[in-house]
Amino acid sequence: MRFLNIKKAKSDIAQGRLSESMIFKYALMNMLVVSIFSDLPVEREAIDPVEYIFYLYYVGISVIGYWACYLANGGKSGKDFLPNIACLGWVMGCRLILPFIIAFIMLIIYTYTSSGYNPDSEIGVLETDIVTSLLLTWYWVSLRFHMAEARKLTDQT
Repeated sequence: MRFLNIKKAKSDIAQGRLSESMIFKYALMNMLVVSIFSDLPVEREAIDPVEYIFYLYYVGISVIGYWACYLANGGKSGKDFLPNIACLGWVMGCRLILPFIIAFIMLIIYTYTSSGYNPDSEIGVLETDIVTSLLLTWYWVSLRFHMAEARKLTDQT
């Protein structure tokens, strides 16, 4: 795996030296770096420690989900992992948007009604993290299932 030598990385691509497991490692590292730096809870001065627990869960479930999708695609003997996860991941993400919106609307309604209809009430961090965790888990479990199904269809042709 290359870290800083872009010339050798381009040579690996041009000469077809990237195996399915190597492609997976590069993709996993990209996803991991993006996950770590895009979700890190640092935007407020006083951060609830529970946020860090959920943050670690988000990164962990994403790594486990990515790995499970790789295995469902056939692991080292699989083919076209990146195109498959990109295509199916996009569709699953689009399918997840509607339940995500519905869950947060329900959370807003619950927060508003449980506060005695106080217009200044806010959704709690814990509630938001729980809903997000459930949806993220559902995303990865479903994506792994569909990766396996796509692999079966590919093997039949």
